[in-house]
Amino acid sequence: TNQIMNFSVKGKLHKVFESQKVSDKLEIRDFVIKTEEQYPQYIKFQLMNDKTSQVDGFSEGQNIEVSFNLRGRENDGKFYTNLQAWKVVSN
Repeated sequence: TNQIMNFSVKGKLHKVFESQKVSDKLEIRDFVIKTEEQYPQYIKFQLMNDKTSQVDGFSEGQNIEVSFNLRGRENDGKFYTNLQAWKVVSN
């Protein structure tokens, strides 16, 4: 069974980074939100390819909701986890 893990989280947009062209077929853009709870968390997400413009038009400090997939991979015995955002909306 192939289970896709879909999640969402709300917070304030903290930082938006510039897009990076990794290869001819891959462009990525990172951004960070700050959760609003007793112990706020700074959570980094990654947008890919046609999704990189999803954070355009939002200002740092703005309340947003991020829908994302939890992704993980192995490379040369090292393990990587990525929060791959696919939808960003004002909240």
